[in-house]
Amino acid sequence: MTSFLNDRISRLMVEGSYYAAYILAADSIDIRLLSKSFRRKCRLFTGGTEYRLVWMRVHGGLLLMVSGAPVISSLLRSLLCSGSCGESQLYKGPSREMFEKRVGVALRGYVKTVGRSYGGTR
Repeated sequence: MTSFLNDRISRLMVEGSYYAAYILAADSIDIRLLSKSFRRKCRLFTGGTEYRLVWMRVHGGLLLMVSGAPVISSLLRSLLCSGSCGESQLYKGPSREMFEKRVGVALRGYVKTVGRSYGGTR
């Protein structure tokens, strides 16, 4: 993995107090649209965007990780449920160790593809 990706994941772990991770199972996910919709929903419901979001392509779909307040992970869950992609929740809760363990298993399936295979908030 690249230094950009390592930096984003470490910032996600340090700055968050509540974590959520999902595997999105869909052939074509417009991650820009998903990120934009999530940012808009966060601003509408919380008045701000105090969260970290990291995504990467893994075997079987897209790994989406978020950290922030508990309401942020609930907003992400509601956004994913309203969409057309199937998702499986890897973890949702305050335990950093459990989050790292669940995400670590999913990261073994990281797939470098043509084009962009990872990204996140700054």
